[in-house]
Amino acid sequence: MPSSVLTQSGPANMLKSSPKIALIDGHKELSMTYQQRLIIEGYEVIVFEDGEASMAYLLDVPVDLIMMEIILPKISGLELIELFKSDSRTSHVPIIVLTTKASLDYSQEAFALGADSYLIKTNTSANDALYNINKLLMDRNIIRS
Repeated sequence: MPSSVLTQSGPANMLKSSPKIALIDGHKELSMTYQQRLIIEGYEVIVFEDGEASMAYLLDVPVDLIMMEIILPKISGLELIELFKSDSRTSHVPIIVLTTKASLDYSQEAFALGADSYLIKTNTSANDALYNINKLLMDRNIIRS
């Protein structure tokens, strides 16, 4: 089960409906910051504090995008990417990695497993992350410009 689920309608001129984003990160304060910003921007956000909880939930409940940390309790983000991209229920869902791991090895592995974007927390503003989210969702016609 997610640790919290919040919903809010988005700007009428941008969204077909409120896209659902899963945010998987063990860092509560940062998760709350991104959750609040995404809700303000009109997204429905489901927050998970560990990989195990997200895996059980997201294999049964569809979302439009997953944003996750690599370093997670119980199941790593890399394991989740592999699982989500190999399962027909979630293989089409874009994945943004938002992590503290700046290593080229981690980013290459994440992309090899199917991540769509790899952002370093210390180098990425909320606006940059939001740009990546909007771009991936527009590319998949989930939202329109």
